[in-house]
Amino acid sequence: MTEVLVVGAGICGLGAAYELARRGADVTVLERSGVGAVQSAGLARIFRVAHSTPRLAALAIEARAGWRRWEDELGVGPLLGDEGLVVAGAGGVGRRAEAMDAVGADWAPLDAAQIAARVPIVGPAPPWESGLWDPAAGVTLVRRTLEALAARVTVRIADVASVDVAGSVVLADGTVLRADVVLVCAGVDTQPLALGAGIDMELSFFHHVRLTYAGAHVLPSAGLIVAGEGYGLPLGSTGRFAMGLEDPADLVPIDAMDIDDYVPTVLAQHASWIPRFLPGLDPQPVDEIRCVSIHAPYLDADADGFAARRNGRVVAFGGSNLMKFGPVLGERLAQTVLDVEGSEVHPDLAG
Repeated sequence: MTEVLVVGAGICGLGAAYELARRGADVTVLERSGVGAVQSAGLARIFRVAHSTPRLAALAIEARAGWRRWEDELGVGPLLGDEGLVVAGAGGVGRRAEAMDAVGADWAPLDAAQIAARVPIVGPAPPWESGLWDPAAGVTLVRRTLEALAARVTVRIADVASVDVAGSVVLADGTVLRADVVLVCAGVDTQPLALGAGIDMELSFFHHVRLTYAGAHVLPSAGLIVAGEGYGLPLGSTGRFAMGLEDPADLVPIDAMDIDDYVPTVLAQHASWIPRFLPGLDPQPVDEIRCVSIHAPYLDADADGFAARRNGRVVAFGGSNLMKFGPVLGERLAQTVLDVEGSEVHPDLAG
């Protein structure tokens, strides 16, 4: 039986651990803070097929089937909704439409009136003359998914200090753990831990804040991407809508400024944008999610993408906007990890 230590209890770590356990591996997940603490934080995320590259669009189609499989296997109810997604603004339609055509995915063009019908909070006269409808899109229920996955594997709260190529993990209290393979899916900790095992994931992390709003006309609503400006999604039956805007051009690395000092910049940005483009929302936010945005050379123009790297007994994985690919990434990582004698990663994870 292959013994595996997974560092990180976000969607990728837990998804991989679950898929490894299904394949008979002995898996323990090591998590410093708690399940879904940073990159996987929040109630929901957008699932979409509408990507700007055929590769990611094809993997999203496969991931959608994976979400349905997880629903059946985990038995906790729906994990992926059927709200659909509007991509507004001509600048974001062309390359997504081309990528979706390349993989045979359904989509439809939208005019301004159709955008307003799909996302009522934009008001009766949205500023975008055209858009794209992604009917396979929806909202993933993050908390429900992570809790269900965590219930199927062993999760140990532990602060990992270092990882080495021989498969040893040193905890902050000095405890040393060993395994046949160590899989590092640790969010902001991935880069330093991977470097300790001789792997450079080329990851840079910047502050990002997503705000949540209430509004009388939030439901029913599709998800929304405004090309080059931001993204938003309805939060299930809460009557709320979460919105994240593109970060300022002068990105703030997470180690250069405290997040408390960065939040006022985001609040000012939203205070200007929300009343202009989403007048159906109360402009005063009711909640916020503090997370990170990620830069790496293997991400596409929309900051989507991922990569795995391997050295000895260590596999490191990193990327951005990963939740929607959860089931397929879990499978690919499990396949990579179980190739214990190999030196490569699954081709879909090559970045």
